Amino acid sequence: MSYLKMSIFVSSELARAAVSAVKESVITASKVPVIKEAFRSGLLMSAGDVVCQLGIEKREVADFDVARNLRMTGFGFFLAGPAFFKWYKFLDGKIKAQGFKAALKKTFFDQTVFAPSMLVGFLAYNEIMLGHSMEAVKKRIENSYWETQMINWSVSLNFARFYLF
Repeated sequence: MSYLKMSIFVSSELARAAVSAVKESVITASKVPVIKEAFRSGLLMSAGDVVCQLGIEKREVADFDVARNLRMTGFGFFLAGPAFFKWYKFLDGKIKAQGFKAALKKTFFDQTVFAPSMLVGFLAYNEIMLGHSMEAVKKRIENSYWETQMINWSVSLNFARFYLF
């Protein structure tokens, strides 16, 4: 067998193996809810960052920050997705009310307990992924936490106001 034919054969076998691995991952993700949520959150975080960079920040495609997008994707996949999954499962088990009353209670606990701690995790994650020191992590949280949390709460209140009235 010539070198070219052997290379093509090996490449096609590797491609088949990769496709098989992706199929297996999708099948596994559909059977394990926390993995499905990890994929979903990673994808949503990635898409949100694309919209932010290209739509809000008006960056040119050539200036797209791939490393930042990968950080956002990683946060969604490894931290946010599994944490949201466990948190909402916990809330569903603790809050037995239904309908509007349940939505209000869950939103209250989400915004007063989970969102503040998740924001600290998000700020710390980004600094750590940028290779910054623990002192820089602490400074980032001290400098950005309250302003960012206030924006989060204002957005949540506006959604609630829109829903309620």
